[in-house]
Amino acid sequence: LNDCTTPYHMDINGQEPWLDMLIMVGDYWPLDFVVPTLELRLKYNPGMIIAMSGSALEHGVRICSRTCIS
Repeated sequence: LNDCTTPYHMDINGQEPWLDMLIMVGDYWPLDFVVPTLELRLKYNPGMIIAMSGSALEHGVRICSRTCIS
């Protein structure tokens, strides 16, 4: 992520039964990984791995606010 944010989207190259592995590496400010359909917001820190179906669930990343719930 170049600007530390990604608008909400669904991946078009995967298939619903497949899981995408999202692996965060590097040094950056804490971010929020958001799945709006599930009303889910996770702290997205370096070293974190998320397995999810990116083609089945809309998701995105935004700069973390201090009011988020992990």
